[in-house]
Amino acid sequence: VEKPVEITPITLERISVQFEQLRLRSETFKQSSGEAPRIGLINLKELKSYKPRADFVKGLVAAGGIETVESAGCQSIQDAVDYVASTNLPIYCVCGSDNDYSELAKTTIKEIKKQFPEINLYIAGKQTEELEISLSEAGVKEFIHGKTNAVAILIELLQALGVN
Repeated sequence: VEKPVEITPITLERISVQFEQLRLRSETFKQSSGEAPRIGLINLKELKSYKPRADFVKGLVAAGGIETVESAGCQSIQDAVDYVASTNLPIYCVCGSDNDYSELAKTTIKEIKKQFPEINLYIAGKQTEELEISLSEAGVKEFIHGKTNAVAILIELLQALGVN
C-alpha cells in the first residue's frame, strides 16, 4: 500500500495586496510626517523625449504611494544640478530618450553625484549593456523599466525614503 502524499494547499492572495500594503505604509508615513514620500524626476531635454519614461516612472511609484516632483526639461548639466539643489530629495530618476542618455546622462550623473554624493540616482528605461555599465560607473544605482520587479523596487525606494 502506497503512503498518501500530503499536499499543502496554496493560499490565494489578490495580486493587488502587496501594492495596497505599500500604499498603506506611505499613507501612514504621510500622516506622521505631514508629507507623502517623494522622489524627483530629472527630465532631460524636450517633453516629447522624456514624457513616455517620466509617465512610466510616475505610474510605477504611485502604485506604492510615492509622489513625484518633476523638473522642466533640463537642457544642460547645470539645469539638472540646479533642480537637485532646489528640491533636495534623497532619490531622483533620470528620464529621457536613449539619445539623450547617450549624449547627456553620464556627465550629468557624474556632476550630480560629485555635488550630492548621498543621493540615489536611477535611470528610466532599459539600456544597452555598454551604456548601463557606463552609467552605473557614473553613479546610477539601478535602471527602472518594464521588466523591473515593481514590488521589489517600491520596497527599496520606500526604505530609502525612510518609510517603514
